[in-house]
Amino acid sequence: MFCLTDSRESLHEKRRQDDLCIRLKLILGEQTSDCVVTPAGTEWGELDCTTFLSAASTSLMDICSHDAQGVGKLRIDVDNSLSPGHTLLQICCKGRRGLMYDCMRTLKDFQIQIAYGRSATNGKGDGEIDLFILHGDGKKLIDPVKLENLCSRLEDEILQPVRIAIMDRGPDIELIVAASIGVCGQGRPRALHDITCVLKALGICIFKADAGFYLIEDHRWEVYRFLFMEKHDVDLSSRQTQAQIAEKLRRKLLG
Repeated sequence: MFCLTDSRESLHEKRRQDDLCIRLKLILGEQTSDCVVTPAGTEWGELDCTTFLSAASTSLMDICSHDAQGVGKLRIDVDNSLSPGHTLLQICCKGRRGLMYDCMRTLKDFQIQIAYGRSATNGKGDGEIDLFILHGDGKKLIDPVKLENLCSRLEDEILQPVRIAIMDRGPDIELIVAASIGVCGQGRPRALHDITCVLKALGICIFKADAGFYLIEDHRWEVYRFLFMEKHDVDLSSRQTQAQIAEKLRRKLLG
C-alpha cells in the first residue's frame, strides 16, 4: 500500500488512475498484480506528501560540486599526430561496471563521433580504452579549449559518476545518491533498483523517499534521497556503519 501525491493534481480523475494502474501492471505482470487507486480516508490523518528535497540543499550542492574529489587513478591522453583524419583518445583507469557507458555518454554530450574503438582489461583489473574520434562536423579535435573541457568532463564522469552521502537529518538518517546524467536527460540504468537491493540486503527499511532531476553547476543530476527507519540492532548514526553502507552502495552501482 502506498500513499501517493500527484504533481499534476489529477489523480482523482479516472483516466489518470487507469493510466497509473496499466503502467504498474506492465512492470509487475498482468496475471500476478492488482491495482486500485482510491482517495486516502480520514484514518490516515493529515499526511505530509510534500517532497523534502531542495535543489539548493547545502549537502546536495557539496557532493555534486566540481570540487568534489574523485577516487582512483586515471590517465587521459589525446594524440593528433597518429592519424591524418582522426584524433586518438586514450583512457587508462581502473576497470569497473559502467565505465564504457560513462565514456560513451560523455562523448555523445560533446557531439563526438567514434570511427574505431578498442577496449581491454589487464590482469590487474585496469581498463584501457583507445578511441579514434571526430567532431560532429567530421573534423579532428584540435581546439585546445574544447580538448581541455572534454578531458575534464571525462575525468569527472569516470572517477565519480555517482556521489553518495549519508548524514543526520534531525532525528533521522538521510541517504543521498546523485547520479550524473547526460544532456538527453535519461537516468542511469538500474540505479534505483541497485540502491534498494543493497538496502534490502542490509535489512534497512525506508521511511520516506524522493527522486528528481536537478541542474547543479551547469550539470544534470538524477538525485535519490531516502530517510531510514530506526534499526534496533544496528546504530545507523554511527560513522563506521554509514561508511560501510556507502561502500556497499558504491560497489553495487560501480562494481
